[in-house]
Amino acid sequence: MRLPKITSVIVYIILISIALVGMLAYAQASDAPALPSYFYGKAVYNGKNVPVNSIITAKIDNEKRGSIKVDVAGFYGDEKSDKKLGVTGSRSSLGKNIEFYVKIPKLQEIKATQTSKWQTGTETKLDLTFNGQEIEDNSRERK
Repeated sequence: MRLPKITSVIVYIILISIALVGMLAYAQASDAPALPSYFYGKAVYNGKNVPVNSIITAKIDNEKRGSIKVDVAGFYGDEKSDKKLGVTGSRSSLGKNIEFYVKIPKLQEIKATQTSKWQTGTETKLDLTFNGQEIEDNSRERK
């Protein structure tokens, strides 16, 4: 009588182990969020420093993945502090192009000439140059 009880316990342990391994494999294969890529550097538009209170935004596949407010004219983020442009992503974002845009108060968004490839957990100094028409933005922005 003891043998069938031990056998059934062993079978249950094996089944539970298989289920746990399957769940672990599924969790690793899913598109879970990863550590952001961080950027900082100089920011110039049409030969001028990007002004204070401008917003620099990072996009992957035209989807906003992070933004930062310019606190010092001509610079976004800071090499020596944790204030950087964090760009979020997941496993499916690896190697995709990041495009950068600047929204200067009262002007429409301007695209940077530089791009970068998204990688998880990186910190990169990337000087950004924005060239484009300075078109007045007549839309109503929400603050």
